[in-house]
Amino acid sequence: MSIKLRKFKKTGADRVMALYELPLAKYMPDARTHIDPQTIGEVDMHWAAVTHPGARFPALGTEGLASCMGLAVHNTATRATGLAHLAQEGPTLDLAGESRHSLIAMLNQVCAQGGRIQARIVGPTSGGPMVARMVDQVAEVLKEYDVEVMSADFSTKPGTLRQFAVHSGFWEQGLIRGRYSMAELMNASAHGGEKAIEKLQAQAVNLDKMVPLRSPTPESLLYNGLTETTGLEHYPGMD
Repeated sequence: MSIKLRKFKKTGADRVMALYELPLAKYMPDARTHIDPQTIGEVDMHWAAVTHPGARFPALGTEGLASCMGLAVHNTATRATGLAHLAQEGPTLDLAGESRHSLIAMLNQVCAQGGRIQARIVGPTSGGPMVARMVDQVAEVLKEYDVEVMSADFSTKPGTLRQFAVHSGFWEQGLIRGRYSMAELMNASAHGGEKAIEKLQAQAVNLDKMVPLRSPTPESLLYNGLTETTGLEHYPGMD
């Protein structure tokens, strides 16, 4: 189940509700085994970054999504992948101008060579009408790029995280979980016992060890991995 925004006729509250009702994002089942946190570039508030499997940082991550949104996008043809940390501003808490600028810069890079573009939304985890306003404003931008939204976890939706990462080579397997809550741990124990707990723990990568990105590019991105390569185009288990 997904939503192709350009074909979705409704806007405003109906569009936000349709996004909210998408299934929760799936998370890479064995991320702890395959993902080294030192290969994850950290994206700060208002910034975006892009990468691909052969870059120095093939994965991107962010945290602090209580009142902010983490938006991951992926080109299924080129495997170009982007992550934006979007914030609100002003009394009506609109999508901040700096965040919008970074979002568009990211989408232009990921979409540059054509291909089908998919997205996953994580956050804000806070509730209220202002969150819906931001989600709808982001959806309006994504619509112009013909983006297909695969999941949208925000507001009071159970299971929404405040930190996550995305690996350009493992998009189909899901996002990368940063932490799990005590409630999730207890739920896993109650419904699946020790095996369920081990499964949850295997998804989590210590994002406190992400590498901060500090050198903005001419494209107004925090990092552009599309311009570099290490020659490592494949990892065990990569799609």
